[in-house]
Amino acid sequence: MKYLLLGVAILLLSCENDKLGPVEPLEGKWVEASNRADTLVFDPELNGNNSTYFTLKSKNGISGYNNLYSTIYEYHLENGKISLYNLVSSCYCFTDYSFTQTADKIFVENFYDSNSKGVIEVFEKIK
Repeated sequence: MKYLLLGVAILLLSCENDKLGPVEPLEGKWVEASNRADTLVFDPELNGNNSTYFTLKSKNGISGYNNLYSTIYEYHLENGKISLYNLVSSCYCFTDYSFTQTADKIFVENFYDSNSKGVIEVFEKIK
């Protein structure tokens, strides 16, 4: 009986983690849920050499870069955060932002609009 209860506890913890943590691998197109003006594109063909990348497309532009509306980020996921490096940056520096994912939503701290710093953005998977 103890084994059965332990198995149920592990199953419950496993299901709970699936709901809260990254759903690997990140693939496809994701659109920002409220204004639908920003898109994340995770294309596995961009990945290589143990590095992972995505493209951000923003209708309003990317803060700190004049007239830049699309760019590629290298990223690493770990423990409820995403570490990002914008490939057009002159500094090979990663910055951490909060990040969680379900099967059809990404919750990520805004990293591209300085007016929304600290705001959690919700992206929905485009099917």
